[in-house]
Amino acid sequence: SDGFQDGCEQHFVGIVKKVFTYAVYYSAVVSIGTARLHSKHVRSLEDSLDHLILLRGIKQYVQTKARGLLADRVEQACAAVCPGKVMDGIGLRIELRFRYPFWLGKSNLGVPCTDSLQSAMSALRRLSPFFWRRGDKSTSMLARRGLAGLLREWDDFKLAYLDVCEAGG
Repeated sequence: SDGFQDGCEQHFVGIVKKVFTYAVYYSAVVSIGTARLHSKHVRSLEDSLDHLILLRGIKQYVQTKARGLLADRVEQACAAVCPGKVMDGIGLRIELRFRYPFWLGKSNLGVPCTDSLQSAMSALRRLSPFFWRRGDKSTSMLARRGLAGLLREWDDFKLAYLDVCEAGG
């Protein structure tokens, strides 16, 4: 192994290497909560490393300096770390992946990947009311909200999720 993750970006943070018949491409990937930020695929490992440093800077800003909801913090961090043309240069793509444990078990659910920070953060704002806090268990949520409450929440979530997916294509 050469120290790079081959192929499957959705489960890796760092630099991803994709090997095709006539070329090798690299991209940077960083997770921030439910958001996964990807850089564009480039042939230069050096460029991919530069992209990773910028994405890690965004993550660090979100964790240490930004305030508010996750969507607000990501927007603040992107504006501070990668203003204007810098953001265009890394070819930012964003995907949201999360769990909805009571109904889906341990399966991850995602929405279409987008290159629009605004649409990704809009989707995050729309879906975040349905995210459970870390450590919440299905049995405790059932005891707290009751089955009828969880059913209402599930119906509301499905509508919001389908709206986000439809908007994302």
